[in-house]
Amino acid sequence: MKSSSLRLMILWCALICCGALPVHAQPDNSARYPERPLNLVVAFSPGGTTDLAFRLLAREVEKLLGQPVVVQNRVGGGGAISVGAIALAKPDGYTFGQVPTQTVFVMPFIEKLQYNPALDLTFISQFAEAPFGIVAKKDSSYASLKDLIAEARRNPGMLSYGTNAATGVANLVIDQIGRQENARFTNVPFKGSPEAHTALLGGHIAFVAGEINSSMVENGPLRVLALFSDKSRPMYPTVPSLKDLGYDIPAPVFLVIAGPKGMPAAIVRRIDEAVARAVREPSFLKGAQELKLSIVYRDHKELTEYVARNYEYFGKLLAEMGLAK
Repeated sequence: MKSSSLRLMILWCALICCGALPVHAQPDNSARYPERPLNLVVAFSPGGTTDLAFRLLAREVEKLLGQPVVVQNRVGGGGAISVGAIALAKPDGYTFGQVPTQTVFVMPFIEKLQYNPALDLTFISQFAEAPFGIVAKKDSSYASLKDLIAEARRNPGMLSYGTNAATGVANLVIDQIGRQENARFTNVPFKGSPEAHTALLGGHIAFVAGEINSSMVENGPLRVLALFSDKSRPMYPTVPSLKDLGYDIPAPVFLVIAGPKGMPAAIVRRIDEAVARAVREPSFLKGAQELKLSIVYRDHKELTEYVARNYEYFGKLLAEMGLAK
């Protein structure tokens, strides 16, 4: 009897291993996704252009997915805190969010992080490029980037500027400009762009390098001196790009959403398709125009390849500059 029971148990295990009998696996709920509200994590402070861009996207995506998309601002660490929260989330498609450029292409090479952007994230979609550049007060003596450089040469290290990270693309750009022009600037990192712009208006810093607050530029107190771009942009037709000014410095400024690794392919596709439709909606296009966003859509596959390519490029660049640890 015991021998018969043992043979039966061995046969049962063999059938399971070869797939002849079903096992109790985790249910795949992809077909019913989403069944509850989704969380969209934003890395920067409420009220800035980036925050408003993601809230604009959230409003459109929730219409298409049929569930609320709740924006959560997880501010700090130049974006590393929010990206860490995304990377550590359950990969069920209910938590995804912003991955700032510097958290993928700069910080992993010069800081110890709780995530690896190449391994711990699922890049879902890019929906826009944000207006980034160098901004100063209109009533200051700085009417061009040349004016800032001249002042930094006269008073090395005394000209301070604001960014939203201690180590990011913006201060990498300013550092490279300084090296090329034999001028030294001092970076003052803030929690987010709104705080940096407040400091600029208060006269505590000379300029901001990073996100451009369009409402403060159009009929406001600020002027844009240069765009972080390889070409001029229609929303600021009279403002030169870095390339126009002779600086061949890469400065990607994408707005993307990503989730943790291991997300079901069907759920990634569902979110990606919703983003692709959202960026064509008239209400989204109107809001994007008001925020001075450039609509640039990359799907999951294209974005994943783009990130991998630039991750490798910036790793080599930072090593050549002696900044990689």
